[in-house]
Amino acid sequence: MFLMALGLKITIFVIAIIAGLYLIISLIAGIAYFRIMLARSKQMVLNTSHDPVDFEIVGAEDSPLLPDVKLLKAEQARFKEILKNKKYQYLEQTSSRGLKLVGWYFPSERKENEKVKVVVFCHGWKSNGLADFSCCANFYFDYGYDVLIIDHQAHCHSEGKYLGFGVLDSINTLKWVKMVDQMHQGNCFIYLHGISMGANTVMLMANKDLPKSVKGIVSDCGFTSGYDEMTYLSSNMHTNFLLARQIIWLLCKLICHYDLRISSIDALKEAKVPVLFIHGDKDNFVPLEASKKNYEVCSNKKMLHIFPGCYHAGCFINNKEEYTKLVIDFLNNL
Repeated sequence: MFLMALGLKITIFVIAIIAGLYLIISLIAGIAYFRIMLARSKQMVLNTSHDPVDFEIVGAEDSPLLPDVKLLKAEQARFKEILKNKKYQYLEQTSSRGLKLVGWYFPSERKENEKVKVVVFCHGWKSNGLADFSCCANFYFDYGYDVLIIDHQAHCHSEGKYLGFGVLDSINTLKWVKMVDQMHQGNCFIYLHGISMGANTVMLMANKDLPKSVKGIVSDCGFTSGYDEMTYLSSNMHTNFLLARQIIWLLCKLICHYDLRISSIDALKEAKVPVLFIHGDKDNFVPLEASKKNYEVCSNKKMLHIFPGCYHAGCFINNKEEYTKLVIDFLNNL
């Protein structure tokens, strides 16, 4: 009897140690991933320059998640040369949390009495507006669109310690959109174009109180929610068995004061404008399934275009003519 009791105590003790170690490892992983996913890194130093040419070229060589990184960096370098001859207006906006946000407005050359068309561009995770615009949307300059390129909270030129991960960015981008609308007294057409986290940002705006001038959204390789995206990435890294993503969600609630579970699925069910969804079928950073889900629930006019053989953020640089025609035709038909 004594031996049985002793054996039970040892078993409970061992289980308690295993459970404790599991919780400790999960906590360590959760805090580490939180810093990686949501904290402004040391490399993302606040850039105080007002000159758009001074944007930071982003992308690490030989990235398994971004195998097109050499093409991306080459495109950014070419875009710097284009910007040297571009007129622009440096703009500032105050975020919903009182932070200074930065953007650049590039006016186009158009005929007299021609309707003003403006694209508001939203960039991806730990990138910046000018770098990402160069890699997926710089053709707007050639088609007579004014362009507003913004840096989201805690990115490059904009203030902030923690990222908004689409959730806060959608609130702040709405402020930018209303600024553009007021600049033209509502006499303009506004389109929202986002890539990756920026795509999630513009999709989350689909059911918001948009100005009547907003006519459409372009979502390039967007995820459904920050929580869903972290679940996907943790599965790829074989850490899905840990409580890391739940800890990240909790830390985001406690420290950043917003919910990573807020999803584009809910916003698109009440979409007030048409949406074009774009994705590459080789994307191993944001799954193609995310765009398919977003497309399926979208309640407004919609289109889904899948580029074969393209990885994350690589649809434009690998298919410039097709991508450009796709987007311009979609917007012209709204």
